[in-house]
Amino acid sequence: MPAGASKAAGSSIAGALDSLGNVLKQPQDQTPKVEAVTRAQPATKAPASASKSYQDAAGIEKGMTCEEVARRFGPPTMAFATEDGRTMSYAGKAGRIQVECQGGKVASVEKPH
Repeated sequence: MPAGASKAAGSSIAGALDSLGNVLKQPQDQTPKVEAVTRAQPATKAPASASKSYQDAAGIEKGMTCEEVARRFGPPTMAFATEDGRTMSYAGKAGRIQVECQGGKVASVEKPH
């Protein structure tokens, strides 16, 4: 590198360092920044009449109508259509209850022992 080029590079670097030094020497604003705070609103509750309470699925019995099961015990946790009807699973307090509906009535119920 020619002597003139290295001298130019050196003075360029020195100029950059001087500029950086000047920036660092400037007084910094120590005042904390205050930002607007928004407060979360509490969730609105649904009217008591809108929430449904269902009975424990352990009360499902053979011979009940499938409509009565849905009304009293709520929607199943899982359901499958079968050739002759529908298989539904409910979560009861004692465990899983499997219900077979055929012809609009409960044909069988498997409860935990």
